[in-house]
Amino acid sequence: MEADGTAATNNLSALEKSVKLCTAVLSDVDDISDIDIEDAAEELHKTMTAKPVYNERRSIFNTTLDLNEPRCLPACQALDDALAAYKEHVVQEKLVWETFTANNIKSSGKLKEASSASYKPSADQQAYLSKSPNLHGFIRGLGAFMDDSIKFLIEFEALQDIQESLKESCRYHVQHAQRKTIADCLARRSNK
Repeated sequence: MEADGTAATNNLSALEKSVKLCTAVLSDVDDISDIDIEDAAEELHKTMTAKPVYNERRSIFNTTLDLNEPRCLPACQALDDALAAYKEHVVQEKLVWETFTANNIKSSGKLKEASSASYKPSADQQAYLSKSPNLHGFIRGLGAFMDDSIKFLIEFEALQDIQESLKESCRYHVQHAQRKTIADCLARRSNK
């Protein structure tokens, strides 16, 4: 029972604390008797219908730069100098690239002239090349090989047909002998 009593006092103290908290908050508010209700309605209406005021200095989209202002001239001059230096650098690179490609084209022309000189193999190399198989000999040998392979394939198919017919005839003879033996055995049993 005492446990129920302590729980009730705890609940009561929580309720008292919330009331004290509410009264503390209400006591902080100024006296509301001096507020005119008509003025409050007008103020509320003004705040609801008034257009918002934006600070133009803080808007990103309302930024306009006057590059002729004295405070912008050093930055503009530095930008112009950097742009001129970059253009000069690009022109120099273009000239270097053009000379490089022109030299390569000239040198490749000289290489073609030098490589067009005929090469003659030595006697040993010529003997080796003459002994090696040539394309015409290979093609002639290929024709004979293809003829032989076609003949072989035709004969192989014929031999397979003969082999299959031989297997069928052997099966027939074996099955015929088995049937004859079974018939003879059944005939002997029925005679007994």
